[in-house]
Amino acid sequence: MEDCPCGTGFPYTDCCGPLIRGASPADTAEDLMRSRFSAFAKGLWSYLEQTRYPDGQELSAWYKTKFMHDEISWTKLDILDAKKGDSCDEEGEVSFIAHYVENGEQKTLQEVSRFIKEEGKWFYNEHESKIISSAPPQRQKRSLEINLKWVVMLRVPAGVTKNIKNVVVRGSFPHLF
Repeated sequence: MEDCPCGTGFPYTDCCGPLIRGASPADTAEDLMRSRFSAFAKGLWSYLEQTRYPDGQELSAWYKTKFMHDEISWTKLDILDAKKGDSCDEEGEVSFIAHYVENGEQKTLQEVSRFIKEEGKWFYNEHESKIISSAPPQRQKRSLEINLKWVVMLRVPAGVTKNIKNVVVRGSFPHLF
C-alpha cells in the first residue's frame, strides 16, 4: 500500500484518502492541514478549493501561481506546532514546513495556517494564514568545534563527557555520521 504523503506512516487509503474523497470530515485542524498537503502532493486542486474558508474572497493569484501547479513535487510535511484546533474547538492554528521540488531545486514553504470550523467542518483560512518563508532550505551552519566547546562547558565528571559528546554531536550533525 502507498504511504500517505502527509507523513504519518499510515496508508493513504486509511489516512487522508477518506477526507479527500469526502467519506469523512477532518476531526482536527491538523488533520485538515495534513489532508491539504496530501492534496497538494497528488495535484487534487478541487479539494484545496473545497476546504478553503468561504469568506467571499478569491484565492490569491500569487498563491495559485506559486503553489498550485503540476511543476511542483511536494515531498515532505513537518508539523512544527498546533494550537487549539481540536474537535471541540472552533478555530485552530498549525505551523508547518512543507518540502517540495520545483525545477529540480529543493525548496521549503514555512507557514502558520489558520483554520475555522463551521457547522462541524474545518476550513483553511488563507487570508488569516501567514507564510513565513518560501525558499530553498537552509543548511545547518553550526560547526562541530562550537558544539564540542558547548559540551566541555557543561562541567560534568570526566567519565560522563564522552557520552554527552556523542549525543550532542550525533543529534546536531547526523549528516556527518
